[in-house]
Amino acid sequence: MAKPVSAKGSWVKSDVKLTGKTVIITGANTGIGLETAIDLSKREAKVIMACRNMEKANQARTRVSLQLKLNAFCSCLTGYSNILL
Repeated sequence: MAKPVSAKGSWVKSDVKLTGKTVIITGANTGIGLETAIDLSKREAKVIMACRNMEKANQARTRVSLQLKLNAFCSCLTGYSNILL
């Protein structure tokens, strides 16, 4: 496995496969959270997108699915105790 490389002053890019890993991303419907969900999905991690707004969460899930050409599963849950998959 390649040693991670730090790119001082720029975004660190990695292609390390995350098969078998599960991640939970809060605020995954916009910004850094959404981009992180896309990147980790590309690297084969199981991504759980935790979002407060279901409408925005579904839009984000669709964006991730279309970008990765996947049929993603979405569980429609809301509130503090629920998670969007």
